[in-house]
Amino acid sequence: MNQLFMDERKNAVSIDTFKKLKEISTPGASFKHYQLLTFTNGEMVLIRLSPNKIEGEYRIEDIIIVPEEAKKLFVDNK
Repeated sequence: MNQLFMDERKNAVSIDTFKKLKEISTPGASFKHYQLLTFTNGEMVLIRLSPNKIEGEYRIEDIIIVPEEAKKLFVDNK
């Protein structure tokens, strides 16, 4: 999986995290497409996108205001 990371982020995820991922992984999984908007006032909004297969575009499925306690999940920890 480390090979899938962009060069400057290789090894950014610890071996322990990879091991935990292996433990919780199942053969079936679903993927959701989100875009995070971060405003200059610190507010964050997640936009859930759905692909429109006919037109080859994405459409907005939902808009979620990120609660204060969840914002730390999206802070860039390079």
